[in-house]
Amino acid sequence: MITGSLRFYGELNIYLHRAFRQRRLNIFCPEQNTVRNLIELLAIPATDVDLIIANGESVDFSYAVQQGDRISVYPVFRSIDVSPLKKLHLLN
Repeated sequence: MITGSLRFYGELNIYLHRAFRQRRLNIFCPEQNTVRNLIELLAIPATDVDLIIANGESVDFSYAVQQGDRISVYPVFRSIDVSPLKKLHLLN
């Protein structure tokens, strides 16, 4: 079993129950899980995700979740230039 944390930012919080919005969530998942699986298990559409940061590094949906990961998930950016990072909406 892998443990870590996951946080959603901006408008992605509308998909979460009020108690889980705007805060870091503890995660417990089986090994060999991708970050995409975790996002979709929470009923957040992958098409609304533009950027995923795991432990300070930009990753894509296929990133295999590791023990102790701190994962941040961001919605599509409209006014911030994140072009040097891996933007995911182009990969769907």
